[in-house]
Amino acid sequence: MDHVNDLFTPFLLEAQRVLRPRGIVVAKIADLVHNHLYQWQHVEFINAATALGMNPCDVAIKVDPASGNLASSKWKRVLHLRRAHLYWIVVRADGSCETCGRVHRSVA
Repeated sequence: MDHVNDLFTPFLLEAQRVLRPRGIVVAKIADLVHNHLYQWQHVEFINAATALGMNPCDVAIKVDPASGNLASSKWKRVLHLRRAHLYWIVVRADGSCETCGRVHRSVA
């Protein structure tokens, strides 16, 4: 299953329910190109968390150095590299901020 954006909100709601105050969610989200359309799943995950009053407070991006290796490819030019990046996103379930200690709530 490539399209999981609709599962982000139910997943995050359950995480909010079961986590202790100041608990965190760590999610691994990959780049995705489907039917020649780039899907911004990492942005959708962050937007879903923010809409629920959670604080997406940190992200680490892992780049696959072999993703641009076209030596074994029949294509001369690639416009999109599927799964070239992985995003590790940290979300604080109660909206708290490690930096300032306050709770940040969405205004959406």
